[in-house]
Amino acid sequence: MPAFLPEVPIDWMDGQPLRYRLRSDGSYLLYSVGADGIDQGGDPERTSESRGSWEGRDDVWPQPATTEEVDAANDRIIVEHYLEGIGLAMPTMEEAPPEPEDAAHP
Repeated sequence: MPAFLPEVPIDWMDGQPLRYRLRSDGSYLLYSVGADGIDQGGDPERTSESRGSWEGRDDVWPQPATTEEVDAANDRIIVEHYLEGIGLAMPTMEEAPPEPEDAAHP
């Protein structure tokens, strides 16, 4: 911790340090107690009155992308740049051609 920040950031919801837990798989859990001020152990489940992405029981920071997710994003970027170089563009969901209709089901 001291190599990155001089002190643990304070959770604005309760005035205590943000909660940080190292998980057994090597990943981490970083969270705030959320608007209700109650520590739910890092539970991101939304309550019935939640509206936004930071309105779970606790406000949990997203995890970094996995190696597989990074590789997939990089592959897409490589393909997009290649297609740009030859004057084409990757279709977006709106531009994708419609799925062919199944002839057996009119």
